[in-house]
Amino acid sequence: MTQILRLSPNGVDKYLNCPREYWYYYKAGFRKRSKSATLIIGNVGHECASSVIKSSYLKILNDPVTMFRDLWRKAQEENEVEYSTTQSPQSLEDTGMRLMDLFQDAWEKTGLIPLLDQDGEPFLERDLTVKLSDGISLYGILDGAFISKINGLVSAGDLKIPE
Repeated sequence: MTQILRLSPNGVDKYLNCPREYWYYYKAGFRKRSKSATLIIGNVGHECASSVIKSSYLKILNDPVTMFRDLWRKAQEENEVEYSTTQSPQSLEDTGMRLMDLFQDAWEKTGLIPLLDQDGEPFLERDLTVKLSDGISLYGILDGAFISKINGLVSAGDLKIPE
């Protein structure tokens, strides 16, 4: 049986940066006990941004600022968090809440709406696999597929919160 090589952008990046680190992480399964505060903030912000987009399309109320605060606090309780010397739990919470407030306004100004899948659900956070050649595929998670209300163009999006 032919083994399929599955590549992810993060895995390729880790391998190019340090093949030994790639081996420890992906092959041996070693993980750090702690997570960087920056990574957690990014994940929480990403979840909130996806919720803003879905809520805006479904016309339901969403408070991304409160959602961010609650998810950030929960993540701190559930994880051993590494902070840099310039970070504190409160400073990161304040920053994240400000960014989510900005994201909601910024999203409305993009003129984009999510495409819908066959079940009528917004096409957000979907697994994506692309066959590169026989036995080699690239996979990742597509943040979203969107259509412009202005010109009808379809695009794939990588969600980022404003700085």
